[in-house]
Amino acid sequence: MEEQSSLVVCFGEAMLRQSQDESGESQITPGGAEYNVACALANLGNSVKWVTSLPTDKSAELIT
Repeated sequence: MEEQSSLVVCFGEAMLRQSQDESGESQITPGGAEYNVACALANLGNSVKWVTSLPTDKSAELIT
């Protein structure tokens, strides 16, 4: 039997986290509950659509 993937639609925001590693280098990574769920489900093989509103500045490029 062939396994079908599910379609999941996630609604919500993404955030950017700025942190420093042990060497003091700054790193910016996307996250947030809705964003993390969408990414995790996609990594598990599900078809995922994410509905959000993004800014028009450089931060949107880091998220997408």
